This record gives sequence, C-alpha cells and structure tokens, in this order.
Amino acid sequence: MDLRLVVRLVGHTKRRVIRDVRTDPYLRYVFVIPVVVFGFWFWHLIPNFATHDELTRLIDVMPAIGGLASDSGFEAVQDGVTQGRIYGATFYLNAIALLPAALFAAVTDQLALFEPFYRPDTATNVWTTDTDLWLLWHSTPRWVWTSSLVIIRLFSVGFALGCVYLVYRIATQIRDRTTGRLAALILSLTFGFVVMAHEGGEDVPSVFLLLLIIYLALRYVETGEDWYFYGGCGVGGMAMAFKLTAGIGVILLATAHLLRARKVESEWIRALLRPRFLVGGALIGLGAIVVGYPSVLLSGPEALLDRITRGTTHKATIPGGRDVPSWWWIVRSYLNGFGVVLFLAVIGSVAAILPQLRTRSDRTDGLVLLVVAVVSCLGLLSWWRYIRMHHLLPTIPPLVILVSIVVQQLRERTQTVARAVVVVLLVSSALYTGYGTLGYADQPRAEATDWLATNAPEDATIELYQIHPQVAAVPHGMNMSHYTHRADGELTRTEKTYSEWMQNMPDRCPEYIELTREDLLRLAPPDLNGRANFYADHHREIEYVRSLVTDPNDSYEVAAEFGQRPRFLDRNRSQSPLPELLRVGVIPRTVQYGDEQDLGPEQYTLILERTSPCP
Repeated sequence: MDLRLVVRLVGHTKRRVIRDVRTDPYLRYVFVIPVVVFGFWFWHLIPNFATHDELTRLIDVMPAIGGLASDSGFEAVQDGVTQGRIYGATFYLNAIALLPAALFAAVTDQLALFEPFYRPDTATNVWTTDTDLWLLWHSTPRWVWTSSLVIIRLFSVGFALGCVYLVYRIATQIRDRTTGRLAALILSLTFGFVVMAHEGGEDVPSVFLLLLIIYLALRYVETGEDWYFYGGCGVGGMAMAFKLTAGIGVILLATAHLLRARKVESEWIRALLRPRFLVGGALIGLGAIVVGYPSVLLSGPEALLDRITRGTTHKATIPGGRDVPSWWWIVRSYLNGFGVVLFLAVIGSVAAILPQLRTRSDRTDGLVLLVVAVVSCLGLLSWWRYIRMHHLLPTIPPLVILVSIVVQQLRERTQTVARAVVVVLLVSSALYTGYGTLGYADQPRAEATDWLATNAPEDATIELYQIHPQVAAVPHGMNMSHYTHRADGELTRTEKTYSEWMQNMPDRCPEYIELTREDLLRLAPPDLNGRANFYADHHREIEYVRSLVTDPNDSYEVAAEFGQRPRFLDRNRSQSPLPELLRVGVIPRTVQYGDEQDLGPEQYTLILERTSPCP
C-alpha cells in the first residue's frame, strides 16, 4: 500500500474533521451521548473476558511474546505468531494492547511469564484441545489481563466513536448536516452497536473501515478523483484483514466505479474500461491484506487460505440455538439490535428509499451505495447457518443513515409528523438501549465473582464444568477443580471420561461448586435449543447435575444465586406471553444462543457450598 496515499488520506481526514467541528456548532454536543453510552462500564468483568472473541484474540498474541521471551531469536517470534488462530489485523490491535504489560514485564524481569503460551517443540497452536485456558488465565498475573483488556476495550470505544462521525459525514454528504446529526444520534442509541462498542475484537474496527470505504466511494463518484478510489482499495484491503466479510467493500468500490462511469455519458465505456486504474486499485487492496495479516507476512499465503477455510466451515454449522432458517436469525438479530420501534422504522425507510433509486442524481448515488452495502452483506450471510447480531453489524450504520434521510424527506412535507417521528425514535431507542446498557453494571457473572471473592476463604476450592474462563464466574487466582486442569505442565485425569470425573466429585470434596446456565441445560427439554438437544443423551451428566440441583443433598446446599433463574428449572413457571421475535425487540437482555452479549439470561450462576465434612 502506497505510504503517500496513507498520508494524504490521514491529512484529508484531519482537515475534514476540523472543518466539521468549526462549521457545525452542534456536532460536539451530539458526541456527548456516544461518549457516555459507549464508555459506560466498559471495564465490565475485567480481568476476565466478556466474550470468547476477546479471549481468543488476546491470547493469540501471547505466543509471539512468549517466543520473544524465550530468547531464541527471530524464528521463535515467527513461530509464536503462527501458533495463534490467525485473525489478521486484530493481531496488531491486541499486540498494542499487550505492549504496556510486556514492557513492564521486561523492565521488572518478568518477561518469562509469557513463555507458557509459546510451544517451541510443537507445530500445534495454542488452541489445541490439550490447552488448559483456566491455568493460563490464573497463572498469568492479574495486571496483564487488566491493562490489556482495558486498552483493547478503549480501542473499540474509539472506533465506535469514529463510526458515529463517519455516519454523520456520509449522511451530511448525501443530504445535509441536520440529517447527519440525526443519523449520529440514532446510531449512538442503537443497542446492537452499543454492545459491540463494549467488547474487544475486530467487529467495530472493520465496520469503521467499511464506513470509510462508503465515504471514499461517495467522494470518488462525486469528484472523479482517482485517489479516493485508491484510498478505498487500501482501506478495503485492511478491512478484509480485520474481517473477511468486509469483502463487500469490493462490491461497493465496483458500484462506485460504475456510478462514476455513468456520469461521463458521452464516453462512459472508456471511463468504465480502465485496466491500469483497476489493476492498480486491486494491487493496493491486495497489498493491504498481506500487510494486515502478520502470519501471511511471516509464513506465506497458506495462513490466509487456512483462515478462509476455517471461517467458511464454521459458519456452515450450528454451534447452539435453534435449527431454523437464516432469515429467522437475521430478523431476530435485527429486532434485538434495533428494538422493535427502530426496526419498524428501518423497514419503512428501506421501502421508501427503493423506488427513489430509479432517478439519477448525486443524492441517489449515495443511496445506491448504502443499499448495496446492506444487500451485499445480507446476501453473503444468507447461506450461513450461524448468524448473530454482531455479524449484521456492518449493515446497521447504513440502515440508520437511510432512516435519517427518510425522516428528513418527511420533514419537507410535514414538519409536525417528522418531529413526532424523531421524538418517538429517539425516546424509544434511549429507553431500550438505556435499559440494556445498564446491564453492564449488574451482570450476574460479575456479581457471582464478587461474592466468591468476598465470602470464600483464601484457600477454598471451587469446582466448575466450563472449559473457558469467560463463561464462568471465578475470582482470578482462586483454587479451582475442573476436568482439563493441568498440574506441573502435564494433563491430569485424561484416563477418565468427563461424566465419570463429575460423579467422582465427593473424592475431590471442593468447598464450592458452580453451575452455569450451560451446565443446567442438561436438565432442559431437548427441544429447547441445540445445546439442550446435544446434552439429551448424556444421561450420567444429567443425573449428576439433577442430584445437585433438584434432589435432596446432604453435602451441598445453595449458597448464592445470581441472575434470572432459567424457566426450564421451574416447570410451573409460566412462559412469556410475547412471541420470541417480538420479545427480543422489547427486552434487550435476552438469550443470544452462543454469544455472550446477552447481559443477563445466559449469565445465570448458581453457587453451591459444602455443608458437611469431607469423607
């Protein structure tokens, strides 16, 4: 990627931001809302992870630091980079987030704490089945996780604020500043977007880059200046390095090229057929992809092919939830991300915009780019079997812009109705998102962790049945008993099956046992969801969990309970009268089926305490 192009793009961005702040006196006040909403309780659950993505992306960087700590030279660092799961440019963000901890460790002669993450004598990566994530998390000092997670979360907040500004800029470019301010406000109050701003990962950075592509494509269509197109190609390549679904940027740039060629009516074929121009853009994009993948730079294109294969294979399976068509997941995710009022506004706005695409104007060109961004993303997702709210994140800002444009068009016809619509949208979104966001301050998993830290003796042991730290509540450093635990670097209990190990709990005699909602799914009807059906034939596990929860037990009793008790545990408890697709648009804290962004139901935690002496 041409460095001069990067410098020019950064310079243009800086001048544009300064001009907007000086020209629009309301802009700085508009940004107060996203700063407060995105930044509210962004440190939740630290030093534990909020999601599986946070855990995997951060730990992927640690083998490289471990290779550096081993003092084995460049080859060790190279091996460390390729021992991760190859998530592209997010490696750089997490490396920057870990940099202060690594520097402090080096200065204080503690760099060796990263060595357990590096495996010099194996070609397997850190995510092989014999990796004990609990041991790695506990054995690594708390300050490493705290500092790195705070930084990576702040990156998400910063990129989210950048998205709000780009939405303002795109809407202003297509129509006017009033439209831009409204779009920025609506996005700031969109629950699905606020959730992702609170978590580390590649979703928000990739959306920021996609919005930048839309803006550059729009400017290219309007001005015809080649550097806007080249800039879009470079940004598009980097966006794909963050997230492969950002490949829709190629479709956006191709659309922009067609729209620009159409403006040159007398020579549109010549304007369209520019081989050198198009090849140059493709090379810039390809160069950005290569630079964005450190594993490709160090080990060749095979790493990228592995990432593509792994991503497409995973999305073709159902890791949890219901076996229903993709359209059901898309509708459910949109309802949960927007709330029912904003969701209806989005549907109405799309219906109002589509007929307008038949006309030719600079404003229509912008609408075409927004619609193409949404349609191409949904077309890509339509063949997936695993679709959740964060997969639809790239479509949320364009849809918000379309809503703000339609509202302004309505304002031209009847200001009274338009004002009422704006009030309803902003108030309903603020209530829906506000209630959902407050969940960060009282998450059941965080409350359970605090309870254990306060009430459990220092030498107490807690037994749990989850593999990953982010799905359970345990204070950092607390003694643990779990199936994949390691002792002195060697796996233990590999000769026993999981169910046998569970039923041998009395021999271990832990002071506490923790059961999560996932554990309790063994007691749920098999038709509840995919995970419950998975456990249906695990009869010995079902028997064990039932003995702890429902049958009289002389050894353990419930010491604390956090979160909403699952309905399937109380058979006499009535179900919600609202259908699920309506309920998820009215109550933001709902079960997410495999994603931890629910802030409530899937964080249910039950803690049992031993009440009798050990045998």
